[in-house]
Amino acid sequence: ATRARVAKEILREISDWVADQQWFFDDAGAHIEFGRSTAYKYARLVSLLLAYYLENYHNSVPGGWNYDFSIFPESRFSVGQLRALIRLHLNHYLRNEAIDPDTFRMGRGQTPDSGGQTDEPYIAAGSVYWAQHVFAVLWLLDDDDPLWSEPEQDLPAAGGDFERWLPVPGFLLRGRSQTAGHVELINVGNWIDVSNSENYNRYINKYNKFSYSTRLGWITRSGSLLDQALMVNNSLRVESEGDFYRPNIWPEYAQGVARSVAEIGGRRVSTLIFMEGDAQIRLHRIVGSAGAQLREGAYALGRDINEMVATNQVLIGVILRVVGVQYCLKMSWVTAKFIQFPEQAIIRAILPGQLDIVAWQALRGR
Repeated sequence: ATRARVAKEILREISDWVADQQWFFDDAGAHIEFGRSTAYKYARLVSLLLAYYLENYHNSVPGGWNYDFSIFPESRFSVGQLRALIRLHLNHYLRNEAIDPDTFRMGRGQTPDSGGQTDEPYIAAGSVYWAQHVFAVLWLLDDDDPLWSEPEQDLPAAGGDFERWLPVPGFLLRGRSQTAGHVELINVGNWIDVSNSENYNRYINKYNKFSYSTRLGWITRSGSLLDQALMVNNSLRVESEGDFYRPNIWPEYAQGVARSVAEIGGRRVSTLIFMEGDAQIRLHRIVGSAGAQLREGAYALGRDINEMVATNQVLIGVILRVVGVQYCLKMSWVTAKFIQFPEQAIIRAILPGQLDIVAWQALRGR
């Protein structure tokens, strides 16, 4: 009886998890590249298909479990959307030639040119075939199962702009129709402890950034720590990379603004990430940073080292120094119109009290 009760509780949580997964994909079938083991590629579809299978073959059938909820919640994730997602996500890797079009051999990276740094040391040539479990589940379905014939329906990314807040992991999923269905994960609550060298070397770039994308800046083990992150150095410690500040505690979200707080090494960093159009504007209030150097990066560009970047977009970094506190304003991928923000207006908004969402929202339209 205890095992059955626990199984039901787990499946209820899985149902809620499944309902959110379609929001992680863009309208071309790409998934946000966050976390480890992305070399397994479309293995991420297996859990969705298993939930569909368990619901339709073991739960809502005569003599089945008949829970008071659906393991695959069709009211929030339709069969037509699942069908579209399977096709689009498989085609994503075929289109990028991560699966060789001639030999059908599956590579370890996202494209034929991906280096070994895109995966982990435990990944071998055969590891990627975990993805084939997708077909094991599909073969369990009856020939007349609705998944084979249901008309496809659009994923959320194809339906216009959206912001979807997931409070437990502290994720804000953000879709933008003006950038052809691009989806970002704004991370203000999820991080991995990098106090031991193994996690630091393998996973710091894959879990501890402010932002991840379906199309920009694939994360590698050897990538710059500054990409989508904030670092605080003591200027005298030239041999050190500095303290790496990541999303940590108290994640919050209000319309268009996400917030997190980190406390590391005697410093306290409060961060607001303000969404405006296709831009992110990140504002940090750092206490205990006297004499330190602040550095922060945006998405990495997929270019060779000798290539020049031709763009009409502007990357802006402004440091405002106040007694005992530093305010670091970072505008990433910002068009020139944001240069018009008057510094005095920013100072008036943030100096009177705590750095909070309400004060920052007051800047909208200025």
